[in-house]
Amino acid sequence: MMTKLNVILFDLDGTLLDTSRDLLFVINQMRNEQLLNAIPLDDFKPVISHGVQAMLAHGLGIKPEDEFYQNVYDDFIKRYFDNIFQHTELFPGIIELIEQIQLLGLQWGIVTNKLLRLTKALLAHFKLFSNAYCVVGGDCTGHKKPHPGSLLYACNLLKCSPSECLYVGDIEKDIIAGKLAGMKTALATYGYSSLNKKSYSTNADAILNHPLDLIELL
Repeated sequence: MMTKLNVILFDLDGTLLDTSRDLLFVINQMRNEQLLNAIPLDDFKPVISHGVQAMLAHGLGIKPEDEFYQNVYDDFIKRYFDNIFQHTELFPGIIELIEQIQLLGLQWGIVTNKLLRLTKALLAHFKLFSNAYCVVGGDCTGHKKPHPGSLLYACNLLKCSPSECLYVGDIEKDIIAGKLAGMKTALATYGYSSLNKKSYSTNADAILNHPLDLIELL
């Protein structure tokens, strides 16, 4: 059990939501237009939590230093916004987990590297998330995880100390960000990282093989 926790903060993709099929749909749509074969879902999932830059590099072989990167990035964001809720779903156990957190009287929120407008468009499809105490996107501060800036920004919104918080994420950069912010951390291995053992962190304070494992810590 972790003591003195008043706030639970979550990463989004690969932690609360399985967004993999909608993201892959866009990448494969763009690949198809280049006469490239579709990428299998299991090959793509481990890349998702590393962000759009990683997805574009893996799926289309384009990097930020390339001449047309910004055009491709903008195209990807537009296509994803238009297809943001075709197949996205909650990981099993998330509804029960949030309900238990609320019953315990704890605050909870979301801190993701996903653009805020994309995040809000996605969360609007889930009544569960209307109860979140804060939603912080990757463009809310000048920094993205593993920098702790967005997590500290969430603390400012909630008027709490980082030492009162637990941050739950599915890859190493989430754990690094949480640690740098001065929070307890938990690694969600039930998400995308389960397909890529190298993404597991040995520095997390706890390992969650299922969302409801978190209840035992609270």
